[in-house]
Amino acid sequence: EDVDILDIAHGLANTCRYNGQCSTFYSVAEHCARLAMYVSKHMPRTPYHTALARALLMHDAAEAYIGDIVFHLKAMMPEFIEREKQMEAIIFEALGVQKDFNLAGKELKELDRRISFDEMYTLYGRVDPYFFEHKIEPIGPNILVAPGDQLGWTPEVSKNQFLLVAEFLGLYVPPKVEEPKPTTKPKKKVKQNDKNRSTKRAGRSR
Repeated sequence: EDVDILDIAHGLANTCRYNGQCSTFYSVAEHCARLAMYVSKHMPRTPYHTALARALLMHDAAEAYIGDIVFHLKAMMPEFIEREKQMEAIIFEALGVQKDFNLAGKELKELDRRISFDEMYTLYGRVDPYFFEHKIEPIGPNILVAPGDQLGWTPEVSKNQFLLVAEFLGLYVPPKVEEPKPTTKPKKKVKQNDKNRSTKRAGRSR
């Protein structure tokens, strides 16, 4: 009951990837939203298409609560990884996405690595040798970023976009906005007798 997608969106939108070592602020929320949008817009439809998009949107959700650690350092922290997995299990169960992760399988990690190639090249002009050693292919910034857009949304935009994608994928239902109540008082109805009296007075005054 303490897991709230609004908290996750807010936390991820204010967390910068790559330990902040990039040319502009680039949030975890933007990273997740762009991955999910890429799957929804550009990948061929499969039986697990939506599951993959939902899993990609939420794959870093635990970082909203425990922070982001660069992956080379995280690989040397088995206890942290175990704690992160425990947190993910709680979040995924609360949001009902565990089955999506089961269906997404290895493709989730592959896409996560591929977008990281694009992000590194775009945000600080070089790519970690790891990606070349493991023959990881980029997705392509021209595919990830629509005309007129660019990597590096503000935290506010990142949060809003994350929630819009979550709504599109059925993970978030925005609260209903109540219509404002009228502030002006309704006009007082004129009784028929009063109307007749007014008409008679008007006739006398002529």
